[in-house]
Amino acid sequence: MNNIIIPDEVTPGIRKESLWAIIVILLLVVIAETAYIFNIGKFLNNPNTEAQQLDQNSVVGANSLGVDETSDIERLVSQPPQQFPTLTQNRVDGQPNNPQGQKITLNKSYTFSLQGAGGVDQSNFQFNVKSYEFTNNVVVNNFYHAIVDESKKILAVNIEINNDTDKAFKIIARDYVRLSVDQGNWTAPDIHSDPVELRPRSSKSTIIGFPLNKMDNVLRIQIGEIDGEKEIIDIKGI
Repeated sequence: MNNIIIPDEVTPGIRKESLWAIIVILLLVVIAETAYIFNIGKFLNNPNTEAQQLDQNSVVGANSLGVDETSDIERLVSQPPQQFPTLTQNRVDGQPNNPQGQKITLNKSYTFSLQGAGGVDQSNFQFNVKSYEFTNNVVVNNFYHAIVDESKKILAVNIEINNDTDKAFKIIARDYVRLSVDQGNWTAPDIHSDPVELRPRSSKSTIIGFPLNKMDNVLRIQIGEIDGEKEIIDIKGI
């Protein structure tokens, strides 16, 4: 191909420019086929070369980001088992409680009237004050209440309400309990799950809570109907 001479007069019907175009196309085809054959031979000799190169690039990229290329299974096998702190056995209605808290049993039972329209007594229900405890957190009706201030605490009172009737009704439990701090005024609970709904012939447990200062230790709770007789119970603070 070094000394290709194109005569001025070529085969009839084929111009000089067309012949040059054909030659260029043929050269490009030969070059493309040569490169293709070369790559195929290289891949057959070492089929893992590109895969290994990609793998190495991936590792380099991971390490540059500070990522551990160790697999999850290798990491789990190599690590010692984690030690988790044991939860306290003190609980509020099945929920974990403050490890420093202590549940104090009361087991006080009261019978209150259930009034219908016009304030007419229809039936009675049992209002049982089971226990109390001081804690930093409490779960009431699937809502989590927590004290983040170390100078605060929660007085949680555990209550069980019994419905022995054949009718369903709702109770505002916080209307039956009041708290006095340092011989002060009576206050209503801030933490509650009212209204407490009871189905016929059933019982339900609930919690009412009072946020307090850590130093509030002279405490009394008052149990009873708003316009009825009441019992005062001294609470031992911490």
